[in-house]
Amino acid sequence: MTFPNSCLFAKTAAECRAVGARGGRARARNLRLCRPTTPPPPAPPEYEQEATHEASLLLDEQFPHLRDAFGPRRTKRAAIIELLRRDEGATVDEIAVVAGWDRRAAQSFRTAIGARRAVASYPRADGTCAFRLAS
Repeated sequence: MTFPNSCLFAKTAAECRAVGARGGRARARNLRLCRPTTPPPPAPPEYEQEATHEASLLLDEQFPHLRDAFGPRRTKRAAIIELLRRDEGATVDEIAVVAGWDRRAAQSFRTAIGARRAVASYPRADGTCAFRLAS
């Protein structure tokens, strides 16, 4: 059986007081010296570093159907506004095709683009009525 304070067994009272004055540092030192040494952990394997852009391009090649999965969605409202910003504007039929609506629903496109946007109507040369955003 080992005596837990064996370091104090063969010491005088003055030496015991000196050890006690050091406090827990002496115990910690003794524990460190008695602790079995463990081998250092193995080094991590070396990998070739690649840039984020290169990894993104590689994923786009492997999964082309997911290329635009996380991009901004193109809403019907954005598509209609893009049509109305053109110089020639857009007819109700063009708006219906882009938005996927029937012609009757496309006639109320002003509610889809917002009440604050001013839309001007003007006749085209072919006789149709076109709309565009008023500047």
